[in-house]
Amino acid sequence: MIGAVLAEIVMVFGYFVFEGFMYGFVPSAVNIPANAVQGAAGLILGIILVKVFERLKITLD
Repeated sequence: MIGAVLAEIVMVFGYFVFEGFMYGFVPSAVNIPANAVQGAAGLILGIILVKVFERLKITLD
């Protein structure tokens, strides 16, 4: 869980830096909340899918 949250923080920071060079850092900063929502949605969906796969005994062997 901690690793997933850290990965999403790195993702948001990476988007900020990339968009900062592409469009400028002020417009890039405006997108931080939307990128954070995207990361949170991915994290929540990932947790749900892991729980479903565990319940159905689906593995990635």
